[in-house]
Amino acid sequence: MAEDGDKIPTEFYSYDSGQPFESCIQCGIDLLNSGITYVVEKSVKRYPDLDHFDIIYEYAMCMNCMEK
Repeated sequence: MAEDGDKIPTEFYSYDSGQPFESCIQCGIDLLNSGITYVVEKSVKRYPDLDHFDIIYEYAMCMNCMEK
């Protein structure tokens, strides 16, 4: 689990849930309590004239799956 100094920035939270990603999209391992390094990938479309953005896709994947 993350220490206070290791808090996950909210930009990397799931847009739908507003919470940190909990599991790997590929293997399902618990990302928050396993101590495994993982990545979060998001594709964001910004509309500066409208001061709006859309999330195209987002996911979290553990490094074991990422390396495969």
